[in-house]
Amino acid sequence: MMKVVVAFYSHSGITRDVSEAIVDELKLATDWEVALCEIKPQKEVGQGFSKYLWGGYQVVSKRSPELMPYTFDTEADLVFIGTPVWASSIAPAIRSFFAKQDLTGKEVFCYYTCQGGPGKVAERFHEETKNCSQVEIKAFDKHEMDIENFEMVARKWVRTIVERKNK
Repeated sequence: MMKVVVAFYSHSGITRDVSEAIVDELKLATDWEVALCEIKPQKEVGQGFSKYLWGGYQVVSKRSPELMPYTFDTEADLVFIGTPVWASSIAPAIRSFFAKQDLTGKEVFCYYTCQGGPGKVAERFHEETKNCSQVEIKAFDKHEMDIENFEMVARKWVRTIVERKNK
């Protein structure tokens, strides 16, 4: 049986909603073993202006915060990794996740939610997943679709992945 982990960090809840839609669709469309893995820093950056100030500082200074304990099945065949865009990059908590997890040889599906601009997120994902067997990146960008459609688009994306895997 195929094992799948959907790992994500979400600050505002948008990336969480997309991640949960991915898990729901995988469970509906397959008999695969699917686990949701929420990545959280031990110390969150806060809301409002402090989020942008401290979060941006963490990105620019390449900080990797300590993470809360989480469960990640290292035997997973497929790994989905989601992040919001922070200061044109992946969120620091996801940088920490990549530093902790060996994804060598794994098939990885990266996704990001974006309300400002994608910046260099795809480039960062490619850097972090260079040892993976296959990498696919999906954008959920407010400039390309309404946020209300992110979950629907995520479900469609999952169905195309499942179709490819079942061939």
